[in-house]
Amino acid sequence: MQAVRQTVRKQLPGLVRRQRLKRIMPSFAKGRQGDVVPTIDWGKILEHFHPKLFVLSFDRQKAIFERLCRIHSTGLPLHDLANVADFLMVVKTRMTEVALAAGTSQASTRRATPVKPLTPAEQSAGKAVIERLRVPLCKYLAVLRRPFASLTGNKTVAQLTDDLKLFARVVGDLIDIKDDQITDGAVQVLFKLSGGPKIESPISTQRIVTYPWLLDAVSLPPSEAEAMLRPQCDPHGTQIELLRILNDSNIVPNLTRALEQCCVNGTQTLPYHNDVLRALRRLSASEACIAQMIADETFRFLIDALPLSSNPTDWSITIEVFWNALESPHKRQVGEALSSEKAIETLSGQLTTAHPPDFLTDLIIVCTEISRLCPSANWTEKRVLENIWALLIQPHPAGTTANADTTDHFVLQKELFVFLQGFCKGGGEVLEWYLKQGLLERLLAYLTFDPKEPSIACWSVRQLKGLQLQVLTLLQEILPHTPFDLHSHPTLHSTLQLFLEQALLHDVPTLPPGDAELPNPSSDRVGLVPSVLRTTLKVCEREVASCLLLGERDSFDTLIGILKNHPPLPSPTSFTALTLLTTLLGPMQNRRKFAATPESISTLLGHLDTKPLASLSAIWATLPPSTDALLADNGVRRILDALVWRRDWETLSVGLGLLCDLVENHGVAKVMKEWRGTTEIGVVRWLISLWKGVEADLGVPQGPYGMISLEGDDALELCRNPLTCDVVVKPLAHQRHIIEVQDDFTEDIEEMGWNLRAKVYSLIQHLMPLDTSVLSPEEEIKLIMIHSYPTFKHHELLRTLSKSLYKANIRPTEPDQEVLDMAETVLREKKHYVHDLQTEVLERHLKKEKEEDESFWKEVQWAVGLKTAKPNKPLAKVPDGSRSKKSSWREARPMAAQAQ
Repeated sequence: MQAVRQTVRKQLPGLVRRQRLKRIMPSFAKGRQGDVVPTIDWGKILEHFHPKLFVLSFDRQKAIFERLCRIHSTGLPLHDLANVADFLMVVKTRMTEVALAAGTSQASTRRATPVKPLTPAEQSAGKAVIERLRVPLCKYLAVLRRPFASLTGNKTVAQLTDDLKLFARVVGDLIDIKDDQITDGAVQVLFKLSGGPKIESPISTQRIVTYPWLLDAVSLPPSEAEAMLRPQCDPHGTQIELLRILNDSNIVPNLTRALEQCCVNGTQTLPYHNDVLRALRRLSASEACIAQMIADETFRFLIDALPLSSNPTDWSITIEVFWNALESPHKRQVGEALSSEKAIETLSGQLTTAHPPDFLTDLIIVCTEISRLCPSANWTEKRVLENIWALLIQPHPAGTTANADTTDHFVLQKELFVFLQGFCKGGGEVLEWYLKQGLLERLLAYLTFDPKEPSIACWSVRQLKGLQLQVLTLLQEILPHTPFDLHSHPTLHSTLQLFLEQALLHDVPTLPPGDAELPNPSSDRVGLVPSVLRTTLKVCEREVASCLLLGERDSFDTLIGILKNHPPLPSPTSFTALTLLTTLLGPMQNRRKFAATPESISTLLGHLDTKPLASLSAIWATLPPSTDALLADNGVRRILDALVWRRDWETLSVGLGLLCDLVENHGVAKVMKEWRGTTEIGVVRWLISLWKGVEADLGVPQGPYGMISLEGDDALELCRNPLTCDVVVKPLAHQRHIIEVQDDFTEDIEEMGWNLRAKVYSLIQHLMPLDTSVLSPEEEIKLIMIHSYPTFKHHELLRTLSKSLYKANIRPTEPDQEVLDMAETVLREKKHYVHDLQTEVLERHLKKEKEEDESFWKEVQWAVGLKTAKPNKPLAKVPDGSRSKKSSWREARPMAAQAQ
């Protein structure tokens, strides 16, 4: 009996504890459950964590954690998110208070309430209590990582969203305890909230305010409006929505503190480092979270932790976080954070051959973006340059076996070229250092389809062509800035020319007709031909000597072959070929050689319809040696036919400039006068129409029949130049109020840049004398204006000079002012003189038209017998366009006879 009593005494506390737990939360015991509550009484649970009882109630607290683990093992109900958050908040507050009292931590709590000081006995037991309570708390946190249960109670979506924010905030606050195991558990819960190890598209028809990785296909109940939009739900959009909600719960600051704790010792990272990184990777998909990371200096701690970890997975995740941040709208701020001296030193230190190629590729992409966003970042340290060069020339692990799996190494090599392009842009010391190491020779070694270098010969044809395309892009960036003359390089020009010929065979821009469905035996086309043409163009633009070298190597034959290709090459390729040809024809020696090449001019003329600007520029560059060939191939007429319907100023400017140089030849002038001479449009009438079109584009005021407008001149101190339009200017402080002075020179610069009217005037002067009998009165009136162009243009230049002095607040000297005043007097007199000439033409036309009408009426009267005397003078022939829509007398006479 005594033994039974002792046994009962030992078991009595446990029995009492279980009876008390039955009254505050469900029980799992079999048998009678009459006195067990069906739900958890969270208020009574919190009583067991009262400050006075906290240190002395460990067994009871442990039992509560164990019971909660069993209850929530199937998933924490959504309606209990706020209750669990309050419970964890109290636990964290009590543990933090004990830790502070025991001297084990310097952590602070945001939500701690003032409590009475603990007794010495409680203080001495504080550390032991934390050690004992750590295990049940971590077990409970492990349960909270499981999918939530879709038990929402009567709560709305807005209430559940607020509960989720509170829950995430409180779990993150557990990091303040600064216990590695508790921090590990809290970070894993946050990782689960932010996305977990795997994000799947929602399969269920329910939408998440709530999210699939929280509930694993169990969602918060949608509202009626959300239910109607259910088919339009975007999984990515709901993911971003959740991340935005979590950002409001201070998840980023909490993870940043955990990350900071990982780097405290400075030698190695803690076990939960990987979970912190994975959670930050999920959060980096949100713009709001990125902004918070910038504010909390999260990227600085990521940089500090990068060299401490020996796990390649941690490196890759960190680089992915950087990339996501650099792709966000906050990329400028992220780039500045990652361009610090410590960051560049850490990132560049990872650029070694010891890392796998996929990680190196991601790292180089991030470094490239940082250098693009922050050009001032210092990547010029010698160790950085040496690491990149070592990666560029490293022996390929596949050796010379072209069939080996080289995808990762191919992408790495390609991104290295992109990284180098950013380094070498604009020249400088970095480019000089790489050129001394042999960068140019290394790049030129890629420009062949039969490479001898083992590290280049290992690539497949498709990979080699992709690298060649990137090499050509890099050459286009560095060749204009090399510190030496390009014509002195022994192999540059010959390599480019030979590779152009090879590219035409191995990267055929077009397939023969009828073979469009056949695959290219040399793998897919990547555009090598236009790329090598652009590279050669950069070389020619740099030096005239390079043009001479390429001209001596018969480059014209290759370019003519490209332009004569059948079927025609894509427009960018032929356009680039024409541009390169125009540049090559700069030296007169090359022009003579090109003009002597068979079918050279006829080939250029063949592109007038499809690429008029490029072909006209190339033809212009061939002059004067090609003038005879142009006449022989009927080139002048073809040029005029190509220009007659053009309306863009750029093409017309080049075409008229070409004609101005050609018209000095008497044979060309004769052809131009005869061009369409028997049709309605001749060269003079076409030139006059161009002049009128320019005036219409500039908004020049016109009088009747296109005459000079004198309206308002008498009321103004400075009359308007007939070549310009009316623009009002704001007066400067020390100047007179002259409203005719323009405020800027945009119109003047644009018109003088194209110089269309000057070219029209020049052509008409070379075509003199003109047959004005075929011109209408409007055209003859405009022709008088064209003849007066030099006087008005001279005045316009003087007035432009005067305006520039006004803009600069400079007062002209007295002699200069006299010249300007005289120019204004000449302008006014010249305008009246031209207006008088135009008036004479108009009056002569009206008089002639009246005489023709009277003569025509007499013919009609004689035809119907109203008059017996036949008119003595026959009617003169009226040119087309000079009369209105009246019938001529030759047409009217048979009609009158028939009426009689």
